[in-house]
Amino acid sequence: MIGYGVNVIVSASIKTNACSYDVGTLLLEVCQECGVLMQIKFLLFCTLFFCGHACACSFAPGYDFVRPSSVQNGNVIPLKPIVSVVSVHRGTDDGNGGSCSDAGMIVIKFEESNSPNKTAYRFKVLDSEFFSEVLPKEEVTYTSYNRSKREMYFVWFDLGESRPETIGFTLELTAVSASGKESEPVVVIVSE
Repeated sequence: MIGYGVNVIVSASIKTNACSYDVGTLLLEVCQECGVLMQIKFLLFCTLFFCGHACACSFAPGYDFVRPSSVQNGNVIPLKPIVSVVSVHRGTDDGNGGSCSDAGMIVIKFEESNSPNKTAYRFKVLDSEFFSEVLPKEEVTYTSYNRSKREMYFVWFDLGESRPETIGFTLELTAVSASGKESEPVVVIVSE
């Protein structure tokens, strides 16, 4: 059975100039000499190599986790965050299982003078059990992908057209210094 699977996967020929090499036959002969273990490894390699790029939908991280440290900036208390909700995007079903169309996304922008390298943020959803699971419970900061924009984004499996309720919840944000000192919290309404 395994030999058959290997033969099916690699039964292709490579033609260069006037020579023709039957890759499947050559590799199958090598695998038969090495035994069943080699056949399994080869089948696994082919599966991972040829099917690895089938996952089309992926997002760069929207935030990074941080851990406060008492070594850095011990006495600095961060300023109260000034934030705005840039966008709330609902997912849709476009019929393509490999696309990212079914992902919902919230983008939050920070506009204050806290140092992005020394400040993290804690999010607390006050009135939505679902979004309290979407947003992180630990302190987070900007990713290296969008540190200069001072934005964080949060992604979830949405399918907005099959969930007709509108998005609306209250979010409390607190800036946290590298040593763990907290700012005054700010409350933001996130809605469509």
